[in-house]
Amino acid sequence: MKDRDNIFFGTPVWAGSPAPALSNYLERCQGLAGKEISIFVTYGSGLGKERAIRILTRIIEERGGRVTQKLAVQEKEIVKETLMSVSF
Repeated sequence: MKDRDNIFFGTPVWAGSPAPALSNYLERCQGLAGKEISIFVTYGSGLGKERAIRILTRIIEERGGRVTQKLAVQEKEIVKETLMSVSF
């Protein structure tokens, strides 16, 4: 990651938290200092998305990264857009 200026991380929301695989990766990640980072989460019901974003932001900032963009995308919007793009 040392060669990258902009980094994107995304995860589904699991019980109000980021997926453990991403959280564990970020907690061990080297090289986030000084990087501009965008984060996104996907969610179903809407509960917990803000908490998941706060957790990711905290982990990234503890490692010196700067979260510049945050996005939450609801599952039904993904399904809707996918279905609209399919032609029968």
